[in-house]
Amino acid sequence: MQNNGNVGIGTTSPSGKLDVQGARHIPATGWQMIASFMSTDTAAAGVGAGIVLGGVYTGTTPTTFGQIAGIKENATDGNYDGSLAFSTRLNGSILNERLRILANGNVGIGTTSPGRKLDVRSSNGQSGYFEYSDTTGSATGLEVYHTGNGGTAFSV
Repeated sequence: MQNNGNVGIGTTSPSGKLDVQGARHIPATGWQMIASFMSTDTAAAGVGAGIVLGGVYTGTTPTTFGQIAGIKENATDGNYDGSLAFSTRLNGSILNERLRILANGNVGIGTTSPGRKLDVRSSNGQSGYFEYSDTTGSATGLEVYHTGNGGTAFSV
C-alpha cells in the first residue's frame, strides 16, 4: 500500500485504489486472467461471484448502481454450466437483473431463462418491442412474436 491509500498487486505504482497487473496466459482461451472472484458457497442454482459497481448518489452517501455476476445455472453436482447476469438499479429500488447470457449462448433481456438466441420480454412477461434494421434501414431476416392479444407472429 502506498501513502495515498492505493493498493497495487503486481505493480509498485498503483494508479487507483486497487490496481491489479499481471499476466497468466490460459492457452485454451487465448486471453489473460488478471483477477479471479470465486464464491465458496454451497453449489446451488444462482450462486456465484459478482462485481458490484456504484458511487455517491447524495452528499457522501455511496450506493450500488449495477452488478455483473457469474452464477451457476443449476443445482446439479458436477455440472458447471454458468451464466453471466447483468443487473441495474432504478431510483428507490433494489438491484434487478436486466440481461442474462446462458452457458449455451442464449441471451435474455427481461428474462432469466431465454429460450432463443435472443429472447426479449417486457416486465409483464410478454414479448417486448424489438427492432432490427441493416445499414440501409431495411429490416431483414427478423421474426417478431408478441404473446399479447392471443399471440401474433410475423416475419420481415
